[in-house]
Amino acid sequence: MPTELLFKSITEVSTLIKGHHLSPWELNEECLAHIEKTDPLINSFTTVAFDYSRKRAKAATDEIMRGEYKGPLHGIPYTLKDVIATKDVRTTFGNPNGTDYSPQNDATVHTLLEQAGGILIGKVYSQIGRGSLPVECYNPWDLRFSPGTSSSGSGASVASGMGFVSLGTDTGGSVRHPAANCNLVGFRLSTGMISRFGVIHPSWMSDQAGPLCRTVEDCSTVSTILAGYDPNDPISLPYPVPDYK
Repeated sequence: MPTELLFKSITEVSTLIKGHHLSPWELNEECLAHIEKTDPLINSFTTVAFDYSRKRAKAATDEIMRGEYKGPLHGIPYTLKDVIATKDVRTTFGNPNGTDYSPQNDATVHTLLEQAGGILIGKVYSQIGRGSLPVECYNPWDLRFSPGTSSSGSGASVASGMGFVSLGTDTGGSVRHPAANCNLVGFRLSTGMISRFGVIHPSWMSDQAGPLCRTVEDCSTVSTILAGYDPNDPISLPYPVPDYK
């Protein structure tokens, strides 16, 4: 399978999956192999979810073979900034002293991506203060430079072909800066449009999760999946979800 596949958009790859030209299992295995080869240079991952993603990829492949296609995110590998809680995948919150922490609940954004058929392939670097992890994350376009601010692992992982979308968080540009530095599209929705439940946020009223993707269309697809009211988030807005396309 050519590595170029891993740099395509969600729209392009989902068309292959829906048409049975590519299975989620094949895509996930290619992505894992690419991570093993590439991430030692980039250092974007805090945890690669080998077993977890394979279990999800097999389930997605079986669902699609039964004609149960869920939509454009079905079978698509994604990553999460490691301030987003995942009860079955290690969550460090960017803290070297919290590497064994197991949250009791999944963040709502993770639950929504999984319900749409997405496959969590790993958690990525979060720069909460310089040096919060032993080694910094590097920009795949030029290893001498930073991929951005606190969602640097999200930008670096997608730009390196190690996932098709990553969720970062943004108070003052932490989704948008890595997107700009890594030649991606980053979208910060208005506060209250995406649930913050299960997300560690430095600013109570300002921080907001948002996707980093390769195209505007991909960002709109993911945003439509993520947006919506969540009673677990006290500032979530009970507004109708727009079609971001």
